[in-house]
Amino acid sequence: MTAERRLDSLEGLRFLSSVAIVAGHYIPYAIGETRFISRLHLAVDLFFVISGIVIANLYAGRIATIRDWLGFMVKRFARLYPLHLATLAFYVAIGLLVWSGKVHPADGTRYDPAAIIPNLLLVHAWAPSGTISFNYVS
Repeated sequence: MTAERRLDSLEGLRFLSSVAIVAGHYIPYAIGETRFISRLHLAVDLFFVISGIVIANLYAGRIATIRDWLGFMVKRFARLYPLHLATLAFYVAIGLLVWSGKVHPADGTRYDPAAIIPNLLLVHAWAPSGTISFNYVS
């Protein structure tokens, strides 16, 4: 990224918001829900707004054709899908423990084996039959 396109202060704030998102998802399991922790969901909105600004700033003037846009989309997919697969694999491993009876989550329906294919195809949350499953955040 060139110096004139960098937004270091926003990148730092985006990093902090991502840490808050992770904390908001996992700290309640360790210490329970608190008034502060219950508000960390707001970091998701902050993260998306900052990400939009950073990406728009980076690609401003670079996407002029459909081909440019497709190239951008391929890069975004190549960056995000491997993380989606790794996270899905982690939750399928938890699902294996649920299916074997070794783990008893509050909502075992999130680990429905029939939802694996829709998760792989990134259509698991599409209406009208979309379900919250495995990595429900995705």
